[in-house]
Amino acid sequence: MNSIIETSTLSADDALQGAVIFGNTPDESRQAALGSRLDFYRQERDLVRNYVEALDEDLVTIASGVNAHDPTFGLAHLTNVLLNYDTLMSERMGELEVELKTLDGTLACCDNEDSECVTSTI
Repeated sequence: MNSIIETSTLSADDALQGAVIFGNTPDESRQAALGSRLDFYRQERDLVRNYVEALDEDLVTIASGVNAHDPTFGLAHLTNVLLNYDTLMSERMGELEVELKTLDGTLACCDNEDSECVTSTI
């Protein structure tokens, strides 16, 4: 399973010295906010995908009572809900990437899981 990793590189000394975290202009602040949202969605999507893998590999079981419904149905429904959430996050990430692109004229991130995010001019 994935764990949340702290990615902040701002130290307490930097903050005390007035380090600029989100930019000096409204556009820079907006870009930083969009980048932060993209990071959140990416991490959340990765977590959901790990849960889906666990369900597919039968690492999750549902203990049910005597008169309960078939637990297989519950797992299938849970998998379906998670996959729909994954799709929603991927779509939202695409919208944010387009918004970032229109702000600065560069492609800020790619959605290819096999490569790192890169910044390239269009």
